[in-house]
This record gives sequence, structure tokens and C-alpha cells, in this order.
Amino acid sequence: MRLIINRAELKGRARRVLKSYYWLLFVVSLVAVLFGGSGNGSGSNSRNTRSGGSSSESAIVRINDVTIVGFDGVRELSRTDWNRVAGFNTAHVNTNVNNVRHMFIWGILAASLFGIVMFAGFMGLAFRILVSFPLKVGCWKIFVNTAGGTRRPNLREMLYAFRSGRYVNIALAGFLTGLYTLLWTLLFVIPGIVKTYAYRMVPYILAENPDMNASDAIRLSMAMTNGHKWDMFVLDLSFIGWYLLGMLALGFGIFFVHPYKDATFAQLYLELRDISIHHKIAMPANFGLHSHTPENPLQNSPVDNGIVDYRDKPFND
Repeated sequence: MRLIINRAELKGRARRVLKSYYWLLFVVSLVAVLFGGSGNGSGSNSRNTRSGGSSSESAIVRINDVTIVGFDGVRELSRTDWNRVAGFNTAHVNTNVNNVRHMFIWGILAASLFGIVMFAGFMGLAFRILVSFPLKVGCWKIFVNTAGGTRRPNLREMLYAFRSGRYVNIALAGFLTGLYTLLWTLLFVIPGIVKTYAYRMVPYILAENPDMNASDAIRLSMAMTNGHKWDMFVLDLSFIGWYLLGMLALGFGIFFVHPYKDATFAQLYLELRDISIHHKIAMPANFGLHSHTPENPLQNSPVDNGIVDYRDKPFND
């Protein structure tokens, strides 16, 4: 039977941690937040051409008015008449040249804008993979370490991913989670949201066990969150009221809500970790634990040390 996540209990434990270390965790959460994503041209040309046709017809009429002389022929055009014809032809040619020039300029501008957008998108993606995700792993490590309320936050651990010797593996995990989420989102929005929750535990897992392969960390996160995605979604929704309240302080109040939410999700990770170990979905070693005592024991029965590896146990996402 699926265990129900007790949101009130998670938040209560988070508040107890924040009561001791709020401002230090506020700094960590703030760092995680701050460093954590034409047809008119052708239509215009068509209108100019039609306008030019009307001018041509009008000019010819005026010229005919002065050139046609009865039945026996055409009298010689005066200098003024020739100037009218020449002026009309020159204006018509200049209009077409200007249209072509404008189209060329707008084409260059559009191509340049597209290039800038693509470059900015690439740089943003690179920043997320190379900086944001590894930094988030370090921040979540601090929240996990202080989740028991007995260990003081160490701000230097924010750079944990950059100094653990497993930076490439952690950055690769950030790339894969982003890629998989994007591909699922392209199918439809809902699968992308579901996968966002499925991969939610990856940075927490790597915070405790940076030696785990990126693909294995993703699979373990999927196994941990299997059957609990709705609970995670509702837990997210439960903070909406706090964020709306924070918006009343010119929007700056939301920064003071983030530590509360981050501390709560650190408690959720520990809960899911205990559930995974207790139900033999994973081994303690998968979380970098040699001996495991649940942070919040779900049952009084001891955890079996002979747990099979989660990779040898099939699961459904």
C-alpha cells in the first residue's frame, strides 16, 4: 500500500530547522534562486504596386488628354508632357528599388535578431548545466545536512559540486534531466510536468552520493518518486498562499519564503529516501550511507541490511 506523505509533519520539521538556522539557510536559498530560463513585407509591396498602377493609369489619362488630336494622328508632345512621363517612370523604379532595399535590411535585422536569441539561449543552457545545476546540488546538500537540526549549515558546501571531483558527472546529470524534460514537454505539457517531479530528487541524490552515475541517479529519482508525484505536486501548491503573501511586500517577500519551501523539500527527500530503503527499492550505499538510521522512521521494524540494488529491481514510473 502506498504511504501518504504527511505535509504538515514535513513542514513542522522544516520550521524547527529554520528556527535555528534561518538566516544562514536564507543565504543558501537566495543563491539557489539567483543562479538556479515577414508577411507584412510582402503585403506592403503589393500595396505599393497597386498604388503605382493607379498613378500610371492617371498619368496616361492626363497625357492622352493632351496628346490625342482627333482622327488623323498625334501631335508632338511638349517638354512639360515628356517631363511628366519621365518623372512617373523614375518614381516607379525608385519605389521598387526602395522596397527591395528595405526587404534586404529587414532580412539582415531578422537574421541578426535570430542569431542573438539563439546565442542567448545557448549561453543560458550552458550556464544552467555548468553552473546552476552543480550549484543547486551544493545548496541542497546543505539543506539535507541540516535537516536533522543538529548540524550547522556550512556555506562553503555550496561549492561542493565544483570541489568533489565529480563535477563532470553532476553537470552531465543536469544536462540529461533538462534534455529529458524538454523532450517529454514537446510531446505535451502534462508529461513534461510529470517528469519534472520524477527527476526532482536527482540533485539531492548527487548531493549525498556524487559518485553515482548520472543515468543511475535519474533512474533512482524516478523510483523514489514513483507513486508520490501527486503528493509532491500538492506540496508545491501548499506554498502558493505564502508566495502570494510575499508578493504583498513588493515581490521581495517571496525570497523569504524560499528557505521554508527548500527546507520542506529536503525533509521530503529524507522521507522518500527512508521509504526507498525500507521497501528495498534502493540500498543505503546508493545514497552514500554505510549504515542507515531513518531520519523519520516509518515503522518500528529495523531496516534490513541485505537490501538488493534498485537496478536489479524492476519498477514502473
